[in-house]
Amino acid sequence: MFRLIRLLRLPRLFRYTKGYASTFHTGYVRVVKLLFLLLLFAHWNACLLFLVASLQSFGDRTWVGLMDLEDESVNTQYSWSLFMSLSHMLCIGYGVYPPETLPEVWAIIFSMSLGASLFACIVGSLTAVLLSLDSSNATFTAYMNELEAYFNHRAVESEIRLDCMEYLKLRFGSDENQSLNGLKMYNETSLLSPLPSSLRQKLRSTAASHLLEKNPIFNSSFFPKNLQDNVASKLEPEWYNPSSTVCREEPLTYETSVEGSCVLFKLGKGDYEEVVKYFPEVLEVLVLVCEQKMKKLKMEDWKKKEEGDLQKERVELLKKLFEDNVTLSTPK
Repeated sequence: MFRLIRLLRLPRLFRYTKGYASTFHTGYVRVVKLLFLLLLFAHWNACLLFLVASLQSFGDRTWVGLMDLEDESVNTQYSWSLFMSLSHMLCIGYGVYPPETLPEVWAIIFSMSLGASLFACIVGSLTAVLLSLDSSNATFTAYMNELEAYFNHRAVESEIRLDCMEYLKLRFGSDENQSLNGLKMYNETSLLSPLPSSLRQKLRSTAASHLLEKNPIFNSSFFPKNLQDNVASKLEPEWYNPSSTVCREEPLTYETSVEGSCVLFKLGKGDYEEVVKYFPEVLEVLVLVCEQKMKKLKMEDWKKKEEGDLQKERVELLKKLFEDNVTLSTPK
């Protein structure tokens, strides 16, 4: 009996395991703890059932006497005790024989009540843990159910529904052939908001760094080295399906669309002004680039003017072009 006091040291064991638990997923660690708790209670309950029979001197009406286990080995006695314990905890039955003595009746009542309650709590906790292991997929599934209900309520056409499904694959999928069931949804803004600004800048710049590295403007030795990181951290991605309209000039005389799926990285007006403010040498280069783009798109016929007027016109055109957004694109 005095050895049972050593079991009170179990909380110390859990404290020791916290150092190793940090290297694994918290959900897996919690599952292991719950399974360990279930086996621990099954062991205690098995010892209790055998103790009750022992206090009755292993009489003929006890479960040990009915099974002739008194002279068996310790392993055999423990195996049958554990079987009885798990049978009560899982509400499978009384074991091999139903109780025939009053002490065993109360022991089994205690075993079934506490064991079944513990097992129900463990099953509920395991379900919650398994769901939390893939919370992003559960969020996407809930969103899809709500979106499907909205489509049915508004009687949305099947073509529009298909476009929405294709967009979700492009937005949250890692592969074009990936099914909707395996997609994961997350909000990047709320996900990164608890992190410090330095880490947020590094994470956000990772998504667009490969695009800026291919751009000669940001790789030029003429500009500061931190220009690329500064711009990349401010770019916001947008996803477009094939034949989607990216921009439209009013009146409806000009519009730009994409032929395939792509991701556009957008630089807002305020962020652009901040970049130009801290890196003024970039403005002249952007003006020249925009001039070439405008000529290529045939949006406007450039006329020859004096050098001063031409420079002023370029600056005004650049401001107009970046009035809403500046967009860079990369195929997905």
